[in-house]
Amino acid sequence: MLQTLLHSLLLFDALRLAEAHYAAHKCTFGDPCWPSANTWAKFNASIGGHLIAPLPPAAACHTQFFDAAACDDAKANWFDAKWRSAQPGGYQDLLWENGVEQCFIDADKTAPCQQGLVPVLATAAESIADIQASVRFAARHNLLLIIKNTGHDFLGRSSGKGSFSIWTHNLKGIEFTDTFTPAGCSVNATSGQPGVTVQAGEHWIDVYKAADEHGVVVVGGGARDVGAAGGWVLGGGHGVLGHLYGMGVDNVLQFTVVTADGEHRTANACQNPDLFWALRGGGGSAFGVVTSVTYKTHSALDNIVVSFLSWNGPTSADTNAISTSLVKLIPSLSTTGWSGYFSFNATPSPAGAVFFQANSPFASDVASGNYTAINATFSPLFSSGRANVTAEYIVLPSWYSVMENVLSQDLRASRGVVSGRLLDADALTNHAEALVEMGMHDSAGVAFNFVAGGVISTIDPDSVALHPYWRKALVSFGLAAVWDSSTPLAETEALQADLTARTQDLERLVGRDAAAYFNEADANEPRWREPPEVFWGSHYARLLDIKKKVDPANVFTCNRCVGSEL
Repeated sequence: MLQTLLHSLLLFDALRLAEAHYAAHKCTFGDPCWPSANTWAKFNASIGGHLIAPLPPAAACHTQFFDAAACDDAKANWFDAKWRSAQPGGYQDLLWENGVEQCFIDADKTAPCQQGLVPVLATAAESIADIQASVRFAARHNLLLIIKNTGHDFLGRSSGKGSFSIWTHNLKGIEFTDTFTPAGCSVNATSGQPGVTVQAGEHWIDVYKAADEHGVVVVGGGARDVGAAGGWVLGGGHGVLGHLYGMGVDNVLQFTVVTADGEHRTANACQNPDLFWALRGGGGSAFGVVTSVTYKTHSALDNIVVSFLSWNGPTSADTNAISTSLVKLIPSLSTTGWSGYFSFNATPSPAGAVFFQANSPFASDVASGNYTAINATFSPLFSSGRANVTAEYIVLPSWYSVMENVLSQDLRASRGVVSGRLLDADALTNHAEALVEMGMHDSAGVAFNFVAGGVISTIDPDSVALHPYWRKALVSFGLAAVWDSSTPLAETEALQADLTARTQDLERLVGRDAAAYFNEADANEPRWREPPEVFWGSHYARLLDIKKKVDPANVFTCNRCVGSEL
């Protein structure tokens, strides 16, 4: 393995002149500043041989890297999110894997397989020390440093052409306590808080399972294979339990993080409080490499009623009438403890929604097959024209059973981009028709992530770095543009430009103060630094000050992250 890596490093040296390109601020592969093979070999020895040369996951199916068994494995698991997260060169969206180059699983064996945006070299970290050494090495050589957890990222923050990466996938561990005290805090003041400490490489589905076995719940993501201690929480962290307990960042008790100087620090209310504030919603890897997160835990939930709704009319106008009624119903559903997801598009297929209500007053009725009361909750949908509306209800005993039985599919390897804005009750009530009409644009449609309100709205908007607009929002509204491997580059670029334009149209509809959720934003968002700043609002100035203090050399940078304009 080491000999193969060293051979690759020597080959990189030979190809340097052929692929030379010059980054404005950071050293990337092909630049004269890129470390020599000998320098990389010495670094590899210093971290116990954990330096790897990632390839796109489809590489094994192409002549220059062909491996029959690995190719069969890739084809069998191509759309499996957990498999993709276990590939050092794998990403959940192929745009951030291939970029404008190609290494396609459905191409002929003899077709080219290019590196794309997959980092050229990476540390497959097995310890904190590996991360510390890697950060110091990257800083010393001014490398474009990328941090990758699961690769579940819509903005391309965890990949980069010609970059060096730290891959945190192998750092595992989930530890519960009934009496967590943040390090450095007074035991008398803060003892007794139930919590769970999650290491950087854990997925939410595994945390949910462990929490269920421990008799508690943790606020996490709705996609089961999202990382539990990476970009999800750093960007804010929404999920359907937010209505009950707050955003992911509202539930963080402590981070441990390797900062730009290579030191391993603890950040909580008592140690490095500014860094603690910034990490809770400041987004991406702008402030360091998170090695663990400690979250609050909450008493186990039961009697979770799940509502499955679908509707389809003889005409699109009939279908849209139901969709509009549902959009207008969201504020009322929020006040009675519901949350969930729904989407629709221009295709003739039925629109659909799934909603959740924990500790539901309807549980006993639903369990016995009596749907009269719960149907009344959704009655506006049943009287909105000629569309056929179907409703099914089930009762589940735990949050983990919801993840296993309802939110069980997390298929990836898509090609596309997303964007959106947060919507408050006024926007949902007054602009429902226009929001629904946006879903008729194309087959990508729109998504209503009904994940805010409730407890989220009661928390001090300045307590964390998250955009203050989250405290008044009810929905994270999403637009998308998608394509496939046969789509010409010019067309994909046009689709992305059109998405950005539609997002600005949406802003004109709901107002310039409406925020975007950083984790599900337009990778080409033009207004991320133009006041009123769309990702962090009034918090950006403080975030930038903290960035300059903890990372004065801008060791950490990623697409539209704090300080990436420096």
